[in-house]
Amino acid sequence: MKNSQVLEFLYQSIADTQATIKAVDVKVGFLFLITFMPLPGLEVIFKASDVLLGVSLWHLLLLVPVLLFWLCALVSLISCTIPISKPGSHVRGDKPSGSFYAGFLFRMNFIDNFLNFPIKSEISIGEFKASLPSTEDELISELSFEKMKLAYIRQIKIKRAAFCALMTYGWVIFGVIAWVIFLVQGESNVNG
Repeated sequence: MKNSQVLEFLYQSIADTQATIKAVDVKVGFLFLITFMPLPGLEVIFKASDVLLGVSLWHLLLLVPVLLFWLCALVSLISCTIPISKPGSHVRGDKPSGSFYAGFLFRMNFIDNFLNFPIKSEISIGEFKASLPSTEDELISELSFEKMKLAYIRQIKIKRAAFCALMTYGWVIFGVIAWVIFLVQGESNVNG
């Protein structure tokens, strides 16, 4: 295979992986909406839980899983949104300079979270230029390194988002069952 074909493959592969990461992030945003949907109705949820527990403590077998599934969904959802730092440390073997992403260019401090403090690049333009690949083989290595880092990020995000979705299914299913029982037993408890 020619180097030009390898380079084209890597460019397309990187673009596809970045698009997949963006698509997962959109799905995570949707999961955020679903996960936080019960919060405005907490008062009603607590009243329904009190009614169910007043009827029978066996209803804890429904209410505890709802809470546990919801908490697991929340934690995994938050972990989906936290940036993955230094994905290159998870790649084995000799690593190129990392000039494609160039995460080494600027060092941020705590104050930079709040203010645009005077931030200067860690290296000069000449030093950065010198770190760029100078041969096709170095370029292939650089792009391969970037592809592997992105693949790591993609896999982590997919795994966490899938776990969050599974936990969301769990709390929704148990929650719906608990709500139906509340409507049936709560109604008869109030009327009977």
